Amino acid sequence: MKPRFMHDRRVFGSVSSRVLLTAAIGVAMTNGPSLLAQSYGPAVRPKFEVASIKLCRDLDRVPARNGKTGPRGRLSTSPGRLRLECATLASIIRSAYIEFANGLEWPVDVTTGRQVPPVSHRGSNEAIERGPSWMDSSRYTIDAKAENATSTAITRGPMMQLLLEERFKLKIHRATKSVPVYELKVAKGGPKLQPAQEGSCVVIDRTHPPVGPLQRVCGGVSGDYIFGTSMANFTRQLSAVLDRDVIDKTGIVGTFDIHLQGTPLDAPAVSADGNPGFGARVEASLPKLGLKLEAAERPGEFIVIDHVERPDAN
Repeated sequence: MKPRFMHDRRVFGSVSSRVLLTAAIGVAMTNGPSLLAQSYGPAVRPKFEVASIKLCRDLDRVPARNGKTGPRGRLSTSPGRLRLECATLASIIRSAYIEFANGLEWPVDVTTGRQVPPVSHRGSNEAIERGPSWMDSSRYTIDAKAENATSTAITRGPMMQLLLEERFKLKIHRATKSVPVYELKVAKGGPKLQPAQEGSCVVIDRTHPPVGPLQRVCGGVSGDYIFGTSMANFTRQLSAVLDRDVIDKTGIVGTFDIHLQGTPLDAPAVSADGNPGFGARVEASLPKLGLKLEAAERPGEFIVIDHVERPDAN
């Protein structure tokens, strides 16, 4: 089965935006037997002291880059406080029950120095089933405060879960079914990867902010190369442009400078924003790297909406 590449413009643009991509996409949804982190039990979840939930008005929207009107969508947090502007209920549920379900901070990718979500971008967006259409259309601003200083992961996860269950009357259950994935494996003849050269890239994180123009950032795409990338980071990038998530089955450790080959003649030559098709270039590169993709299935865990109501205005 030939992998289907989707030329997602998130992969392109400036080097800094490409590096953010590697931090925003993980593949944990299909990497283990328990694919969504289990949430706190109702008896131990902490609770917001006060919380305001308001339906967004048209005036709460601002011009987007394309000239159309879009939501503010801003999130601001501090210990024990959270303000989420004009977010859909579906996105709030994903954050509370999937991305921060257990109230733990995201792990840090040693390659990029950035935190990585426990679930892939695709997995997070596809993990909710059923529910009314207004969950994806109506937007709410939530302003909440805890009694004590609490971590962002706690406020966005267990505390938000309890708020949703109390104010939106939300009831869910979890279901498991098989989902298609690709497995990245070593091809016949073994891997042909170039170890990362010392100093070939820089790690940009909270303690090492960017200084001057970003040319070669570890784990990001720079010209024809992905510098200083691990196989875990490489599979996250593949997951962003393929029609399904990619699981690392190579067993290869270390970091590598991966050279991307030219676009094959039978593949789309450019992406939506006019850049060489990343997915097609990777597809052409895999055989020369001694790697291959194989279609497979893994158990995927989903959230099913049993009941939800619009909250009372306050």
